[in-house]
Amino acid sequence: VVLGSGSKREPETGSATVLGTSSLEHVVCGVTMLRDGVAPILLLAGGVGDILGQQPPEAEIMRELVIRLGTPAAAVLIEPRSRTTAERAVEVRRMLPNAHRIALVDSALHLPRATATFQKQGFAVTPIPCDYSTSAQAWDVLDFFPNAGRLVNARNAIHEYIGIAVYWATGRL
Repeated sequence: VVLGSGSKREPETGSATVLGTSSLEHVVCGVTMLRDGVAPILLLAGGVGDILGQQPPEAEIMRELVIRLGTPAAAVLIEPRSRTTAERAVEVRRMLPNAHRIALVDSALHLPRATATFQKQGFAVTPIPCDYSTSAQAWDVLDFFPNAGRLVNARNAIHEYIGIAVYWATGRL
């Protein structure tokens, strides 16, 4: 199961794309997982992330790319209705009512919440992290000075902590 994480419009054509988004990294991880035999199918999950509904569902955009990358269409399922992680888990359970185990591809930062949400739906989850926000490099003096990238990472971490708290408080975890 590959979770969508955004799409955008191409400047030249105006068509929807996952290029330049975290969804692209999720697609690459998912295709690699499929080719390595980790799973027999690729289920791409993600609805319309645009609140105005002007974009197609992320899952459809991801499917187009996955097929262009050489994945047989018969090996790809899509879940195009969900808007949140909790909705994705419910919809995937509806699509795979007899599945017990799934491999779950998502951003490393978001994976703890996503894993718990899918476990709540009764799946045994093998988390597949990608789209890392950190590296294994040694720290240096410049790491203690603010920059735009660190502010984005802090914002994303705060978003995840709030998301975990809200999901826990509403019984989604």
